[in-house]
Amino acid sequence: MKTTFSISVTDFKTEESENAVGQITIGDFTEEFIISLKFASIDDYTKQWHKALTEILKEKTAVVLMQCLVPKGIDSFRRAWILYREEKNIYVQENLFPADLHNIKYDEKGVPINIPIREIISEDGDQISEWEMSTKDVYYFLEDINAI
Repeated sequence: MKTTFSISVTDFKTEESENAVGQITIGDFTEEFIISLKFASIDDYTKQWHKALTEILKEKTAVVLMQCLVPKGIDSFRRAWILYREEKNIYVQENLFPADLHNIKYDEKGVPINIPIREIISEDGDQISEWEMSTKDVYYFLEDINAI
């Protein structure tokens, strides 16, 4: 079955860069994003993504797919795709975690532990962009890459 969800590294680090390029696809939406390799390897990212995707299928109601891993204790922004599960539906939002956002706690690798609740309207009253998929889409992706 063709998966309507995927996340992967599409362009790898060069000698001149501390970044790689990732790509996420949710249904008809596809976006490339920068993956910072300053503090983490490509393997660190793919392991984090696969762990989070497995967790959202099992018991978690929200997980993050990190784009910028920065170890705990380093004052720097972090960027991630947040997946919110509501029964069989998963809603995906891109989120920036500013360095001065002190109410967010991180694990040792820099992954947020207390994920913000899902909001659909911003503080300014604007609709927050989000994409919808099902738990089956995540399951089929993990099956396709032999992660389950």
